[in-house]
Parts: sequence; C-alpha cells; structure tokens
Amino acid sequence: MKTTGSKMYRKMAFLLALSLVLTLFSAAGKTFAAERIYLKTATGITRFDAAAGQSVARREQLIITGSRSAYVAMPEFTIECPEGSPLSFSQVKATEKDGKTEAGIITDTDAVYLSYSVLVGESAKIGTYHYYIVCTNPFLGDSEDEIEPEKLEMTVTVLSEKLGPQFIMENGYDFNAKPGEAITLKLSFKNVGDRAAYNTMISQGYDEEVLTPNGTAPNQSVGTTEINGTATASFKYTVSKEAEAGRIKLPITISYKDAVTGETATVTDYYVFLNIKVTATPTPTPTPIPEIEGAKLRLTGATQSVANPKAGENITMTFYLENMGKASVNDVKVWASGLSSSSFEPITSDPYVYVGKISAGKKQKVEITLKVGKNIPEGLNELHINFSYTDNNKMEVNDNATLYVLDVVASEEDTAVSRPKLMVGSFSTGVDKLLAAQTFTFTFEVKNTNEETKAKNIKIKVTSNEFSVTKGSNTFFVNEILPGQSETIEIELKASAAATTGEYPINVSMEYEYEGMPSNVTGVDATDELLIHVDESLRCSVENINVGDWSGQVTMGNATTLTFEFYNMGKSMLNNTYVTIEGGFMLANGNSYYLGNMAPGSPEAVECNIIPMTEGDSYGTIVIHMEDSNGNEVTFEKEFNTFVMGEGGGGFIDPGFDPGFDPGFDPGIDDPNGGGNGEKTDNKFVAFFKKLPIWAYIVAAVVVAAAIVIPIFAVRAHKKNKEFEEFDD
Repeated sequence: MKTTGSKMYRKMAFLLALSLVLTLFSAAGKTFAAERIYLKTATGITRFDAAAGQSVARREQLIITGSRSAYVAMPEFTIECPEGSPLSFSQVKATEKDGKTEAGIITDTDAVYLSYSVLVGESAKIGTYHYYIVCTNPFLGDSEDEIEPEKLEMTVTVLSEKLGPQFIMENGYDFNAKPGEAITLKLSFKNVGDRAAYNTMISQGYDEEVLTPNGTAPNQSVGTTEINGTATASFKYTVSKEAEAGRIKLPITISYKDAVTGETATVTDYYVFLNIKVTATPTPTPTPIPEIEGAKLRLTGATQSVANPKAGENITMTFYLENMGKASVNDVKVWASGLSSSSFEPITSDPYVYVGKISAGKKQKVEITLKVGKNIPEGLNELHINFSYTDNNKMEVNDNATLYVLDVVASEEDTAVSRPKLMVGSFSTGVDKLLAAQTFTFTFEVKNTNEETKAKNIKIKVTSNEFSVTKGSNTFFVNEILPGQSETIEIELKASAAATTGEYPINVSMEYEYEGMPSNVTGVDATDELLIHVDESLRCSVENINVGDWSGQVTMGNATTLTFEFYNMGKSMLNNTYVTIEGGFMLANGNSYYLGNMAPGSPEAVECNIIPMTEGDSYGTIVIHMEDSNGNEVTFEKEFNTFVMGEGGGGFIDPGFDPGFDPGFDPGIDDPNGGGNGEKTDNKFVAFFKKLPIWAYIVAAVVVAAAIVIPIFAVRAHKKNKEFEEFDD
C-alpha cells in the first residue's frame, strides 16, 4: 500500500507540474511546438520585376503559423531554385522588424523579416523564373515529431535581357586600289553588346584572280573583345596587274565565344568593297602644222580652266601658238568654229582673239572663253580652233587645230539618260512607343522616284549617334531598284539608354550607279535624315506593401502606418517624385508625401501615415507622381488592400480564431486599451509573457514542479520517520 501510494504521489506531482507549465503557455497564447507550419507573405505579394544582370535586395515580411495555432520555435530559412535557374541568392537572414534581432519563437501574431539578395544572371532571358523560400523548425528536427519543411513559391519576372557580343564595323566600307598596287585593308569592329567576346577571330574572303595575299593570313585571331572594346585586323594584298576596273565585294566573317554563356557564334553579315580604278587619259590627236615658207605655227600646251565643266557655265581654254619657222608672222588672229547650244557658245559678239606678231622661235599665249552649251553631251567634247596670219610674202595663211574638252557634265534634264533619284519613302520602328534603351526593328523603304531609269549597285548605310546596331551590319547592298519601284530594308537598333524624351536623327546614305551613266561619272550620293521620337524609360516598381503597426490592427478613422519599397528600374532620373493615396485610404499629413529625385537603380524605403476611411476589406491605390526630362508629369499606380476594423474595434472577429473558443470571453483581466463589445485584447501582463523566450518557460516549469514535489517527499519522509519511531517503541 505504501509503495502504491508513493507511485500515486509521484504521478500526481508530474501531472500537476505539467498542468502548470501548460497554463503558463496558454496565458501567453502558446501551445506546444507545431506539427506543421504554414508560410505566407504579409502583403500577399510573391513576385517582383528585375533585369538580367541586376542584383536586387529583398526584405519579405513573412507570417508563420503552426497547426492548431501552435508556436514555431527558432525557424531556419533557406532559398532553393530549380536546376539551371539563372538566379542565385546570398545574405539570407531572418530577423525581427528591427533587422537585427534573430527570429526566435513565432506565434500567429508575429512576423519574421527575411532579407536576402537576388542576383539575376547575365544570361537570363526575358521571362518568369521561380524560387522557393524554405522554412524548417530545428527545435523539433531531432524529435519524434519531426515536421516537413514548408515552401513558399516566389516569382521573378525578367523584363530585359543582356545582349551577347554584338559587333558593328567602325571603319569605312570602301577601299580604292589600282592594278599592280600593294594594299592594306584595315578592319575595325566595335563590340556594342552587353557581354565580352572570347577567342574573337576575323576572317576575310577574297577573289584569287584579283588579289594575292601579301604576308597576312585570311583568318586572324584578336583574342578577347571587351564590352565597347574594338577588334582590329589588317589584311595585305597585291592587286593583279590584269585587274579590270570595277567594284569587288569582299565578305568578312567574325567568330567568337560568349564570355558568359560559353556559346560560340559565327556572323557572316559583314563585307567591304574594293574599287579598282584604271586611269585612262585620252590622247589628243597631234595638230597638223602647215608647212609655211619662212614661217611655221604650232598649237601647244592646251589646258582647260574647269575640270568638270557643266552645261550653262563658262570655260576658258588656254594654249600657245609657237612660231617654228625662220621668219616672223604678222596679223595673227584666233577664233573657235562650230559653236552652238549642242557644243560651245560664244559669250561676246566678236569671235576673234587678236594676237598680232609672233617672231621666229617665239610663242604667244592665247585664251578663249566660251559658254558650255545647254544641250552639250556628257563626257569628252571637241573644240575646233582656227587661226590666220600674214607671212613674210604678205600672203594670208589660214590653218586650224582641234582641242579636247574633258569630263563635260551635261544638264540633267537634257541628258539622253535621266538620272534616277533614290529617297526614303516611309519608315517605321515597329512599336507604338519607343523607349530609351529599347531594342526595335527599324524598317524603311528606299524608292527610285525615276520612271525611266533603274538604279544599280546600291550601297545603303544607316548611321546615328543615338541608335546603335544590335545585330548584323549597318550597311546593305542592293543589286538594283527598277524605275518607280522600292526596296524594303530592316535593321535591328537599340535606342540610347541615356536618351531623354525627344526627336533623334537617323541618317540613311545611298551611293548608287544607274543605267546609261557616263563612264567618267563615278556615281551618285544621296542622304536622307529621319527623325525618330524616343520616350524616356520611366520604369517603376512598388513592392513589399504593408499596412499597420506591430500590433497588426487597423481601425477605421485611426492613423496607421503604410510602408513599401519603391524602385526606379529605368535608366533616367525621376524628378520631383511624390506619393498620393487614392481609394479607401487617405494620407494622415497633407495631400502628398514628397520623395524628391530618384536616381536610376536606387531603392527607396517609404513609410508614411494613412487613415482608413472604410471598414472591412478595404482597397487603396498608391500613386507615384514623377516628371520626365521635359517636365511632363507621369504616374505609376499600385493597388493594396487590408482588413479594417470598425471604429472602436466593434464587431471584429479574427477569421483565424478557434470555433471552440468564445472570443468574447474575458478571463477577468481588464484591458487598459479598452476593446469594445467583449473583444479580448492583450493587456500588459499577457504581453509580458508573450515576449518571454522558451528557456524562461522551462525554468519556470522546473521551479513550479520542484515547489510541488519537494513538499510531497518531505511529508512522506516525515511519515516514514514516524513509522520507524513507532516500530522502535
């Protein structure tokens, strides 16, 4: 009986101590550790935007609850992402709101602030990527009640990606050479992409019948080409002596390895032109010199005052009359014959140039000024010169010679072949609104406005200081454009990231030849300037919205805290930025909250006071106001919502309460804050127990158990001693 009684006492002592420990936990709103945990963000937002290569600092306000509203002890956090994801994470830390105190015991009224850094890899493509915040409960990790980790799925939307190496040609596309000449073709390519290129190699093709390599290989390795770096190669050739005049297209190939992805690429969109020019100067027919007894005149040293005389303009022909005889000649006069609008026209009514006397062995300079006829043909033209004199026998002698006038330019409207005119007819960017730093396809139409003559061997080049080529070359070769027809050209361009709102020029230059073009004309050049409208890239993001203070209660008509993170994700400064609130909330202090100027890429933690105007599920809108570089106001909106209690807290029931528990029950502790309609709120006594760490409860339980068990054993020992005394008696 005594043994049985001892066991009963021990059992009663243990149950009593356990009951007291549970009572203390219940007083603080806690039970034993959770069998399962649930994880969510306080704002309900689980996604954000970023760009490839961007590092984003995140701070998530997490709500962690256990099954049966149990506490969660010392949670640990890790971040996982699928294999092959371009996302990487660092500096993962879970704290309380102050950002310093490590998260300890968590109940359903507490929050954990998880901060970490997300690095979006440079190889990330535009699209959506997922990762998971994983929470475990190490307090039960080695016990029989081990729980499964809880995962919260998060999403990153990559809005822009980094371009791989992109090369554009920096030097000219035309080189000139003559038959038999040694030449060097120096090529320079700039990497305008967002990544460096490894193992860059430049290769050039050539026509073996025209060119012979002169000490350089056709494939040249130039190593690594950094971002905005230049790859240069020189190719030396000897032009064949038998090369004919013409224009030769030489293809160029660039191969490289992407420094980030490791992928290799070969681009064959480049080429240069080699213009082989053969100089052919017409040889004038020698002027026959008449045999004159005692005198002999010869025309020598003819020159023209204008290299390319044009129809309707004046030209002066200069030459010498030299007396090759043994006697003087007198009364020398000179004039041009065969003059008309189809050749040359006189500019005065007197056709003669009077020279007078030329002594034996002497020469006299003669100048004749004429007008180039309006109907003169292009190219080489003849000018007939007549002269007369009196010899020593007093006899008049008449003679003539022919001069050649070179490279005459005929009137365009009167030429036998009408020269075609090329111009840009229409163009498009392919987007409704072109933003700074945006890549787009520029499409334009080159039209031959001539209805009779076709243009051929056309080289088209696109240049601009505010737009860069992102793919391929900025030069195009078109074989021909028929009369009245058009050719459509497409090129991928990228607007400058630094561009402010405004119009920016793109120049389209055209070099071409045409059917029936005179051999002495090298071609036609034309340039059109096109204006493209660009808008600043004002990109904003509002994340991690939270309404309410640490108590988690939001009451209609009472000021509460609104916090959120604002990011300027664009490339331009946001000027005079301020915040207004619309919907079921209003700012507590004034009509707006001023942020100032926001630099590109800068985050801003915003905290302001707002007043809820409606109860229940209330919705509001954060409106960010900003100015672009032209002073025009632009707005960005982000909606938020939260549950708002009525004034005084009346009628509010926590949607997560236990149905078996009466929310109106008051255990007899007065609420100093006054929760109306029987609402149970934490007073200072309960709040004190909520803040105690787990070890404090364990120590308290041991002390209480000792206080109960020690007296029991003392009583038993006293009884046992008394029995021994009775036995001795």
